Amino acid sequence: MSFVQSGSASVPLPDNPEIIQNVTFPAFYVSKEVTNKEYRQFVNDIVKNPAKKLSGTQAVLTSGKAKDSVVIATYVNIAKGIINTENLPFEDYWTNEKYDNYPVIGVSTKHAQYYAVWKYKKDYNEKVLPAKVLTLLTYNIPTFSQKFYIESKALPAASKERLLLNSANKGDTKGLYFVMIAPSYKK
Repeated sequence: MSFVQSGSASVPLPDNPEIIQNVTFPAFYVSKEVTNKEYRQFVNDIVKNPAKKLSGTQAVLTSGKAKDSVVIATYVNIAKGIINTENLPFEDYWTNEKYDNYPVIGVSTKHAQYYAVWKYKKDYNEKVLPAKVLTLLTYNIPTFSQKFYIESKALPAASKERLLLNSANKGDTKGLYFVMIAPSYKK
């Protein structure tokens, strides 16, 4: 994950880009784009374990502000519409291993939220991040303002697969990221 320094930015409102607001951001981390291979691990877990439930805290954007909510869904319900393969840039983009390291696309906001909760739990169980951090925070999908701020900072750097996908000019190829607010430790 890439560290994004705290700071401020002039950000347009998502539904009215002519109105600009000054937004202050706490420091946070942003993932690299989620790849087809990484998202496929999520899909495979969901499909293989339909009786399981996914629950956890997830920030959602409500009236322009991020608020925590509890995401609870059965895997069988998550499996419905888990990826939209209708408008992929190449016919076998989702299934061919040669595209494993390309950014996953065709993921709804709801399923991106599910992925963020699932990925956090996976990283927590595998102790990918320090326990002190993992017990305080969760992964979330970035808000509109965070996306704008990330893009203004050019973080994280685009992968070679992202650059190839962009150069193919194959329509909407928005990728999936997740973020985690950086902890502030008091002494």
